[in-house]
Amino acid sequence: RTVTQYLNNRFPNRWIGMGSRVQEWPPRSFDLTPLDFYFWGNIRDVVYSQKLTKVENMKNRIRKACRNINVSVLEKVRDDFHRRLELCIKVNGQVFEH
Repeated sequence: RTVTQYLNNRFPNRWIGMGSRVQEWPPRSFDLTPLDFYFWGNIRDVVYSQKLTKVENMKNRIRKACRNINVSVLEKVRDDFHRRLELCIKVNGQVFEH
């Protein structure tokens, strides 16, 4: 709340985010972004499970982690994404808890 007040005072009608006064900007829900709620966290956990090394080694770890994602996990992500879409529709595009 304090941050919102600061932004409203410092940048009146010029910042975008939850609680901003700018209404015409379309919302972007992290709940509807599978890369945010699954993919990056999963890949990060796998890639950083070992000590950081050279850039090329990191790229190889990322590639390997992507290749090793199980199809059943991707199906679960798809199903969960569908459920989140239904929740979004149910609340008319407003912020929702899942």
